[in-house]
Amino acid sequence: KDPSSHDGMIRISSKLIPYIPKLPTCSNQKTVLYGDQLYVERGHSVSWGRCGEQDANSKLEGLVFCPQEWHKKQEDLIVYNQRFNISHQVDSPGTVQNIKCSYGHNKASKDVSNFYASFALAEVTTTINMLALVCHETGLTMNATNAKYSKEDYSDLVDTVLDSVDLLPKWSKEEKNLAAGISASEDPDLSIVNEMESEPVDELKPDSMLNFHKDLTYFGILMLAQKRATQYGDGEGALAMWKNSICDYHDEHKPKYRICCHRKIAACAGVFGAKVQTDVLHNCFINDQGLENSNVEGDLNVEHINCQFKAGLIKLCGNYTEESLQRCAKSLEITSCLQEKLYPHYVDSEESMMKDRLGHRTGDWSDQVRKGVLELCDANVFATTHGREMPGAPKYERKDQVDFKGLRRHIKRYNRELSFYIKDTF
Repeated sequence: KDPSSHDGMIRISSKLIPYIPKLPTCSNQKTVLYGDQLYVERGHSVSWGRCGEQDANSKLEGLVFCPQEWHKKQEDLIVYNQRFNISHQVDSPGTVQNIKCSYGHNKASKDVSNFYASFALAEVTTTINMLALVCHETGLTMNATNAKYSKEDYSDLVDTVLDSVDLLPKWSKEEKNLAAGISASEDPDLSIVNEMESEPVDELKPDSMLNFHKDLTYFGILMLAQKRATQYGDGEGALAMWKNSICDYHDEHKPKYRICCHRKIAACAGVFGAKVQTDVLHNCFINDQGLENSNVEGDLNVEHINCQFKAGLIKLCGNYTEESLQRCAKSLEITSCLQEKLYPHYVDSEESMMKDRLGHRTGDWSDQVRKGVLELCDANVFATTHGREMPGAPKYERKDQVDFKGLRRHIKRYNRELSFYIKDTF
């Protein structure tokens, strides 16, 4: 059945209804169905369209359609490439195109058709820029000896690095004192500053290269944080990523994923009930290996199952009977497929630590990262130089403002539609 069509979605939902548990009141228990943006949209329209039927099964009662994490990562990577994967930056150190061409990441593409390669390229680019930023902030180099940082010093270093790429404007000392309730007379330093006459300063030209690399690092860190949230099964962290991304989808004119963000946030807030809230917030990840901190997205698991199922259908040679389809589905070796494909094997390693990780291997890119960081440090990319332009994006400016007025208007409309949907279907 084709889930992209209205008729196909009705048939798919009708096939799933018999597997929905029944409550003592003979009504269907609310059950979450995860999918991509199109699946959620079609399921929402089908569920609403059948709400006038008489019995619970015909109404498709109990099906709650909600987006999940892996398809969101794909969309975030597409937004990342639209902003920072610029073809005219091959000779600019630390950019996506420079790292791709220098080190042969040929499988990576702007359209994210090969997700693993494209995400790996973004991950390496973020790592190189983040290390160069740390070198700039600390004054150290890649050849420095290992420094022993205390927990407090490490926390301060992380705050310094994140503050340097944050989009929020930093408070001045006067603003901090006002927020803390300290007047100018109580702070001698502030009173001296107020007494000094400030001379007018000419407006300086912005540093487009610095702004570009700050945003490149900032959005890369967000994607890496989202990956870690999945790995550790952090539902609250994943929800924070959805709330952050709704602004990006609004600014990039992606209304369908903006709707998905609203649906995910509403489900986590409990509008569909406590059970759905728990499932969407904490039970959206799968740990198929039984290892600590090895969770994967549920929709990624389903994608691999579908891929293997389609490969089995080819061998049926047109014999698509109900019995043959069931036989093909029951013969799937899901575990072996996931062990090989959930995480790519970039290089083979003979280290004993790698042999027991069941596919969780990573490539040794330390030499690539070191060279990339040295190039960025030599170019003084993170040192402020007014009037410097970025190749491929000469007038680049950091977008530190969001159209909250327009976003609030859409959210109000989504709230009304969702309230009508819940009233009619539940």
